Amino acid sequence: MSRIKFNGNDKIKEIIRNSENSEEFKIDFKEIDYYFTNNIIKVKDAYIIEKFDEKTPISYIETNFDKIISFNGDVTGYECSINEITIFDMNTISKEQQYLLGIKIMENYMTKINFPTPAIFYFMYDGESLTIKFHKYRSNEGLLVSNDLNNYEEPTGYFSIDE
Repeated sequence: MSRIKFNGNDKIKEIIRNSENSEEFKIDFKEIDYYFTNNIIKVKDAYIIEKFDEKTPISYIETNFDKIISFNGDVTGYECSINEITIFDMNTISKEQQYLLGIKIMENYMTKINFPTPAIFYFMYDGESLTIKFHKYRSNEGLLVSNDLNNYEEPTGYFSIDE
């Protein structure tokens, strides 16, 4: 069983506290099934969400892996750029409801066959919507965000998942 730890700034911690009292909400599954039906594939040392509607041939990624990684800084940067999920805008569901849905999406990806551990899931709000990014944690590459999360103006945090 995985061990999950959270670290976040005060703004996201407030959203999490408020989510405990969030009203029930309904979402048309057809709008979000994409986040629950995709698999995680391993290409060289990268773990990426298999995107059925915008597939880049795996052979292209394998052949050009070093070039793709250099554009993104490192493997962590590449994984975060490709494993990015944005959830709705606040006109549809509240920040707290977006957070609860984000947790369900995170839990779903953690059950996938190729889910890497240790891993990091970032939850970042831009004022309107929640963006989730994830990557395999590599100690030589570190985190996508700064260690001092309270320097971020927007609600920002991450879940670290160990084996």
